[in-house]
Amino acid sequence: AGLRAIGPDKARQMLIDGGVEIVSLARGKMKSAGLSKGFVITHINNEPVSNPQEVVALVKQARRSILIEGMHANGAVAYYGIGL
Repeated sequence: AGLRAIGPDKARQMLIDGGVEIVSLARGKMKSAGLSKGFVITHINNEPVSNPQEVVALVKQARRSILIEGMHANGAVAYYGIGL
């Protein structure tokens, strides 16, 4: 997945402290789990994320699965579980 940190203006607009937006998505576990372009990841395994490097580090640390929490562009909060 292509990821980028959201700026403070977008975070304010979405009423969140920060996050990482999915800007592109190829075939893989994230897409199969239902994640889509434009989704903003706010937490990985209950840890807040604010840049793509944090997302990658937390995914690499995970042993069996990851829980992704975030928000769709329409404001709907969503949770996705991915087995590794």
